[in-house]
Amino acid sequence: MAGIDWGAAAPHQPAVSVPLDAPMSADDETAVRNAVLEGMQQRLNGVAYKADEHWLQAVLRRHPRRLGLEQPVLRELPAWRPSGRAGTKQKTARGRGFVDLVGLDANGSLLLVETKLGADHMLVLQGLDYRIWAEANRTRLTKRLDCRTDVPLEISYCVGGKKGATPTWSPHTAAQLDALAPDLRWHIQEVTQWTGDGLDAQRGTLRVPPMATSTSAK
Repeated sequence: MAGIDWGAAAPHQPAVSVPLDAPMSADDETAVRNAVLEGMQQRLNGVAYKADEHWLQAVLRRHPRRLGLEQPVLRELPAWRPSGRAGTKQKTARGRGFVDLVGLDANGSLLLVETKLGADHMLVLQGLDYRIWAEANRTRLTKRLDCRTDVPLEISYCVGGKKGATPTWSPHTAAQLDALAPDLRWHIQEVTQWTGDGLDAQRGTLRVPPMATSTSAK
């Protein structure tokens, strides 16, 4: 459906098809606009929506203090990272990526927030990719946030529970975090009840992995 990331497996209305062999007419434009508005209204009414990472990021940005962040908070900041695509013909498998959220916390640290919904085996490595990128681009990044260039960088591994439930962690997460260099700063963050915009966010202690009871993947 227009406006809510329609796809072949979409459970709601079919896509609006507007064949064009000339500039869009006023009637065609009206039909597309109406379909988009209808899709937006259905999402707002809870009829058609997908509780995805983009939604989680939007909620977190509206409530930055739940992450310990001060304004401004940058969202989906373009960055370079390994593409990880199998069978690539590129000698250097470099791909575009996005740091989910970036900002300064109350202690003056620059937080790189990597968000995931539920257990994800790549959580730690993706955060590390962006940490490397941020260090290489420290001058530009700190200028964008109007802060000193020598502020400490810290990764916030933020995992939200699917549909607002209790978050789950990959069984590999704790071991991967334990393998990181001891001078790297990171913490974990668990987010629940976020689909209703009344999120509960629990920030862990610096360099303390998820509790063993939370590491089972579902």
